[in-house]
Amino acid sequence: MRKALNFRTGRVVAIVRIGLALALLATAWTTASERSLNGMAFDGMGIQLIAGGYLLLALGIFAVTVLSWWLTHRLRLAAVTLDAAVLLAALALPSLPPPAATGVFMAIYAFIVLGAAIGWPRRGAPVAALVLVAGYVATCMLMPLIHPLPSDFFDWLGPQLLAMIALAGLVIWLGERI
Repeated sequence: MRKALNFRTGRVVAIVRIGLALALLATAWTTASERSLNGMAFDGMGIQLIAGGYLLLALGIFAVTVLSWWLTHRLRLAAVTLDAAVLLAALALPSLPPPAATGVFMAIYAFIVLGAAIGWPRRGAPVAALVLVAGYVATCMLMPLIHPLPSDFFDWLGPQLLAMIALAGLVIWLGERI
């Protein structure tokens, strides 16, 4: 048991990334019956492709993590960038109804901010949170240009944004204390 708890941080982060990819894929598959929200039909193929690709890349990152701590360290920024790209792409596609996506979306966001705080102490979490919040707002503002949105989409936007800012503030505050 004690040996199982002696994982390097990179391995734990890689395992959590695989879990989040599986959660995103499971959410995409299980919400197939809920593909209509306020009269708007959702096509789940886009999110399933993103989640499947994310899972494959997460497994690849895990393999690298097991084989080489040095490569894990060198690929940390690329892995966080991958996580952020998946997060914003999942938001931009009209594949998941917003209530179904909220849990997975916030879990990936928390993972990115916490991972940045661990990987780059002092400035990692604020930079990651700022980039993600700005990307989230930009994506939400560009979404009506790409596809029509459900009428209650922007009712969901405000609380989500406030939760992102509050979580980032908490992680930054805790990071300063440790």
